[in-house]
Amino acid sequence: MKHLLLFENYDPKQYKTAEEICDYIREITPNEDDVPDFFLNMITTANAKFELKRVNIQDVIENDIDVQDYVKGSGDRYEDADEFSDDFVPHWSDLDKPIVIFNNIVLDGYNRLLVKSSNDETEIDAWVSI
Repeated sequence: MKHLLLFENYDPKQYKTAEEICDYIREITPNEDDVPDFFLNMITTANAKFELKRVNIQDVIENDIDVQDYVKGSGDRYEDADEFSDDFVPHWSDLDKPIVIFNNIVLDGYNRLLVKSSNDETEIDAWVSI
Protein backbone atom coordinates (compact mmCIF):
# COMPACT_ATOMS: atom_id res chain seq x y z
CA MET A 1 0.00 0.00 0.00
CA LYS A 2 2.92 2.35 0.56
CA HIS A 3 3.61 2.56 -3.20
CA LEU A 4 -0.02 3.49 -3.82
CA LEU A 5 0.17 6.27 -1.29
CA LEU A 6 3.29 7.67 -2.96
CA PHE A 7 1.61 7.54 -6.36
CA GLU A 8 -1.41 9.40 -5.02
CA ASN A 9 0.91 12.23 -3.89
CA TYR A 10 2.66 12.47 -7.28
CA ASP A 11 1.98 15.76 -9.02
CA PRO A 12 3.37 15.90 -12.59
CA LYS A 13 3.42 19.70 -12.42
CA GLN A 14 6.16 19.42 -9.79
CA TYR A 15 8.55 17.43 -12.02
CA LYS A 16 10.18 18.01 -15.41
CA THR A 17 12.39 15.97 -17.70
CA ALA A 18 15.69 17.19 -19.12
CA GLU A 19 14.01 18.14 -22.39
CA GLU A 20 11.20 20.01 -20.60
CA ILE A 21 13.76 22.03 -18.61
CA CYS A 22 15.69 22.84 -21.79
CA ASP A 23 12.46 24.02 -23.41
CA TYR A 24 11.64 26.07 -20.28
CA ILE A 25 15.05 27.81 -20.38
CA ARG A 26 14.70 28.55 -24.10
CA GLU A 27 11.18 29.89 -23.53
CA ILE A 28 12.10 32.33 -20.75
CA THR A 29 15.40 33.53 -22.25
CA PRO A 30 14.57 36.77 -24.06
CA ASN A 31 17.57 36.73 -26.39
CA GLU A 32 18.19 33.49 -28.27
CA ASP A 33 21.96 34.19 -28.21
CA ASP A 34 21.88 33.97 -24.39
CA VAL A 35 20.60 30.38 -24.32
CA PRO A 36 23.35 28.39 -22.59
CA ASP A 37 23.76 25.55 -25.11
CA PHE A 38 26.68 24.01 -23.20
CA PHE A 39 24.53 23.64 -20.08
CA LEU A 40 21.52 22.42 -22.02
CA ASN A 41 23.70 19.71 -23.54
CA MET A 42 24.91 18.72 -20.05
CA ILE A 43 21.32 18.43 -18.80
CA THR A 44 20.26 16.39 -21.83
CA THR A 45 23.31 14.10 -21.75
CA ALA A 46 22.73 13.40 -18.06
CA ASN A 47 19.04 12.75 -18.77
CA ALA A 48 18.41 14.78 -15.63
CA LYS A 49 15.09 15.01 -13.86
CA PHE A 50 14.01 18.14 -12.00
CA GLU A 51 11.71 18.82 -9.07
CA LEU A 52 10.08 22.15 -8.32
CA LYS A 53 11.15 23.24 -4.84
CA ARG A 54 11.14 26.32 -2.67
CA VAL A 55 14.81 26.97 -1.80
CA ASN A 56 16.63 29.32 0.53
CA ILE A 57 18.19 32.17 -1.46
CA GLN A 58 21.25 32.53 0.81
CA ASP A 59 21.96 28.79 0.56
CA VAL A 60 21.86 29.00 -3.24
CA ILE A 61 24.20 32.02 -3.24
CA GLU A 62 26.64 30.43 -0.79
CA ASN A 63 26.83 27.16 -2.79
CA ASP A 64 27.60 28.69 -6.21
CA ILE A 65 30.74 30.84 -6.58
CA ASP A 66 29.55 32.37 -9.87
CA VAL A 67 26.27 33.45 -8.29
CA GLN A 68 28.22 34.89 -5.33
CA ASP A 69 30.32 37.00 -7.71
CA TYR A 70 27.23 38.16 -9.58
CA VAL A 71 25.38 39.17 -6.42
CA LYS A 72 28.42 40.87 -4.85
CA GLY A 73 28.96 42.80 -8.07
CA SER A 74 25.26 43.73 -8.15
CA GLY A 75 25.40 43.09 -11.87
CA ASP A 76 21.76 43.69 -12.72
CA ARG A 77 21.88 42.93 -16.43
CA TYR A 78 18.74 44.99 -17.07
CA GLU A 79 19.95 48.09 -15.24
CA ASP A 80 20.70 49.95 -18.47
CA ALA A 81 17.50 49.22 -20.36
CA ASP A 82 18.61 51.32 -23.34
CA GLU A 83 20.87 48.53 -24.55
CA PHE A 84 17.87 46.19 -24.79
CA SER A 85 14.81 46.46 -26.94
CA ASP A 86 11.47 46.80 -25.15
CA ASP A 87 10.96 43.06 -25.71
CA PHE A 88 13.91 42.24 -23.45
CA VAL A 89 13.16 44.40 -20.43
CA PRO A 90 11.70 42.02 -17.84
CA HIS A 91 8.30 42.51 -16.31
CA TRP A 92 7.97 42.22 -12.52
CA SER A 93 6.06 38.96 -13.00
CA ASP A 94 9.19 37.44 -14.57
CA LEU A 95 10.74 37.45 -11.10
CA ASP A 96 8.34 34.70 -10.05
CA LYS A 97 9.58 32.24 -12.67
CA PRO A 98 11.58 29.44 -11.05
CA ILE A 99 15.34 29.46 -11.38
CA VAL A 100 17.11 26.31 -12.63
CA ILE A 101 19.70 24.48 -10.52
CA PHE A 102 21.61 21.52 -11.98
CA ASN A 103 24.04 19.64 -9.73
CA ASN A 104 24.07 22.60 -7.29
CA ILE A 105 24.96 25.09 -10.04
CA VAL A 106 22.53 27.83 -11.06
CA LEU A 107 22.04 27.63 -14.80
CA ASP A 108 19.26 30.16 -15.08
CA GLY A 109 18.02 32.87 -12.74
CA TYR A 110 20.98 35.00 -11.63
CA ASN A 111 19.05 38.25 -11.95
CA ARG A 112 15.99 36.84 -10.18
CA LEU A 113 18.24 35.79 -7.28
CA LEU A 114 19.87 39.22 -7.19
CA VAL A 115 16.59 41.13 -7.16
CA LYS A 116 14.93 38.89 -4.58
CA SER A 117 17.96 38.89 -2.27
CA SER A 118 18.21 42.69 -2.61
CA ASN A 119 14.57 42.90 -1.54
CA ASP A 120 15.35 40.79 1.56
CA GLU A 121 13.30 37.85 0.33
CA THR A 122 14.50 34.56 1.76
CA GLU A 123 13.13 31.93 -0.63
CA ILE A 124 12.70 31.40 -4.34
CA ASP A 125 11.11 28.69 -6.48
CA ALA A 126 13.62 26.52 -8.32
CA TRP A 127 13.71 23.58 -10.68
CA VAL A 128 16.33 21.46 -8.92
CA SER A 129 17.96 18.38 -10.45
CA ILE A 130 17.25 15.19 -8.54
